[in-house]
Amino acid sequence: MFKKLLCLLLALLVIMPAMSVSFVGNAADDTLTILASLVEKFPNGKYWNNVDKGKNNPDGVTSTPCASHGSCAWNKSCDCNNFDNAIQCMGYAHKIAYEITGIMPRNNFVKVTSLKASSLRVGDIIRYRWNGHSLCVTGVSGNKISFTDCNWVGRCQIRWGVMDISDIQGFSYVYRLEGNNRKNTDLYFYKNTDSIKPEDTEETDIAKNDPHEDWKMVGATLNVRAEHTTDSNVVDKIYDGTKFKVYDKYDDGEYLWGKILFGNTVGWCALNYAEYLGGKIEEPDFENKTEIYTVGEEIPLSWREYCGAGKYWLYIYNEDGDIVQKYTVSKNKRAKTITIDEAGRYSARVYAANSLVSGWKIASEDYHFEVLEAEEIVFAKAVELDAPAKIAKGDSAVIKAAVEPADVTDGTLTWKSSDTSVAVVNSKGKVTAKKYGTVKITCTAADKGEVKSSVTITVVPDKVTALKQNYSTSGKLGLAWKKVSGATQYSIYRYDSESESYKKVAVTDETSYTFKLTAGRSYKFKVHATAKVGSEYYSSEPSYITGVAGPKAAELTAKQTGSKVKLSWDKVSGATHYVIYRVSGDELIKVQTVDSDTLSYTVEGLKADGTYRFRIRTLRKDDGVTGYGGYSNTVRV
Repeated sequence: MFKKLLCLLLALLVIMPAMSVSFVGNAADDTLTILASLVEKFPNGKYWNNVDKGKNNPDGVTSTPCASHGSCAWNKSCDCNNFDNAIQCMGYAHKIAYEITGIMPRNNFVKVTSLKASSLRVGDIIRYRWNGHSLCVTGVSGNKISFTDCNWVGRCQIRWGVMDISDIQGFSYVYRLEGNNRKNTDLYFYKNTDSIKPEDTEETDIAKNDPHEDWKMVGATLNVRAEHTTDSNVVDKIYDGTKFKVYDKYDDGEYLWGKILFGNTVGWCALNYAEYLGGKIEEPDFENKTEIYTVGEEIPLSWREYCGAGKYWLYIYNEDGDIVQKYTVSKNKRAKTITIDEAGRYSARVYAANSLVSGWKIASEDYHFEVLEAEEIVFAKAVELDAPAKIAKGDSAVIKAAVEPADVTDGTLTWKSSDTSVAVVNSKGKVTAKKYGTVKITCTAADKGEVKSSVTITVVPDKVTALKQNYSTSGKLGLAWKKVSGATQYSIYRYDSESESYKKVAVTDETSYTFKLTAGRSYKFKVHATAKVGSEYYSSEPSYITGVAGPKAAELTAKQTGSKVKLSWDKVSGATHYVIYRVSGDELIKVQTVDSDTLSYTVEGLKADGTYRFRIRTLRKDDGVTGYGGYSNTVRV
């Protein structure tokens, strides 16, 4: 009995080390199953909060951003969820790590202060952005990781994504459970669920090695948006000190937008708040300007919030770089009105004391302005604009602007679109059409901001192309064209000589139309592609064509003399030519084409004892278009 007990004790001692980590070790077979269930439980784009619950709900999500987000703490009542004595991004990362490992992180995980992709495991928590943000690792492959976090975009919104390890800026530590061996190399596993938006795709239209410029975020938090407009969805954020690449630019008159590839996110960000480091792509349609003020005039200055700023310092420099004025501004105000008592060129710069990164940080790009004596300034009195009435969707056009008088001190113009969803305008008056509709573009002389002029532009479909006459016979003609993208119908107008104007004669949703008209006459047409949006119609610029209705058929007679046959016919109104055919079975063999002044034709070389049949056809040619008329009767000789 003693030997049996001893053997049993020895066996337990052998297997106990393996049992001590069994809850996380060798579990790769169910890792993807756990992750898939978490994607469904915490869907991409939802919010980890309890807005409609009234109490903490770490296992739930809502469709509404946090309302009391900025004043939350883990042990206070608010609409942000909390878990493991943490809220927002840290609480969410702890929650996901717990769901993966089954262990509460705060008192059981250990801190590791080195970041190596090869050492990361599913369920690890990465703390970065200078101890300001947390994410939970969901996969590792090479130098890339997949992850989930919340509150990166803001207000506890959940995100599932992929990034390169080099994109983790301001690394603080990795929080990990010792003995955790969970691995996953399928970084895009989360895309196999319905909770991920269709547009969230790995493929991009740019690659990291494409021609680009290098930029760095300086002194602010920068939203990355889906499109180059401020009302577009925020898809990511770039924080102070982060470097990124710009592959394209777009200037809307207020912001200079850069198209970026950040991690695995493609989007647009305002470069006004970033620092250019080098590189070159095609230059943007953009021009820096210097505002002009008079001595003693109030100059309002304001700037955007700098993440983590405790207060701001506003410095005014003269053109020699000397500080002439300086102010301390509270973190909540971010604005100051100044006056300058001496003419000259000046610049303003804002610095911030950042609680995340010690020391001062430049929180704004330099603002340049010039101060003149009042009598030295010539102000604008009028702005004249020359603009197209219509622009096709997707196209651009430049509005020509002239400021009067010509010797105005500050000839700078500002441009504004009444509806940027329809069309945007940049700082040089270049208008880009985005969707069907009508928009007012206003140009303002920048000196006082009082002299302005506006034009109304309608965004329409592209013009009809490949317009041609595809059919004709006696008294009929047909027109055809290529389908225009976005067009719901086509309007056809015919020129009326009495009123000397075009009148609408047909509307069709097809790409062809046939008219019954007077035989042997020419007509002028124009065709518009039209898009219907709600109850409104937007018609393209017209495409023009001359159409020709075929003449009436001729009456043919024949007289044979030996081996010759003389064919004769009467003149047909509107015919410019006659085509003579010999009939052979079911085939028409062309013999000759004669002009309208020729009313007979002799065919020679015929056999005296042979039988022959002939027909002629009328036609009319005008402006490169041919209208074919009817065939005559058949004569036999």
